[in-house]
Amino acid sequence: MEIRHATIDDADVVGEVHSAAWKQTYQGVFSQEYLDSDSPSVRREEFLRSLDDKQCVYLLLEEEEQAVGIVKL
Repeated sequence: MEIRHATIDDADVVGEVHSAAWKQTYQGVFSQEYLDSDSPSVRREEFLRSLDDKQCVYLLLEEEEQAVGIVKL
């Protein structure tokens, strides 16, 4: 497994992985309506804003060059 800093080129993948992980993790914790409002594009834009902010870091976890998770610090 490789762990690396996510870059602007990873924006789509970060959005997809983040949204999917969030929906799976918080199923039954938050309302389905709230979870349904989350989307890869919402998470992608959140990631892109964080690149300017510099107060948040995203790490991308890859296995065999396939994104399998993210860490948001």
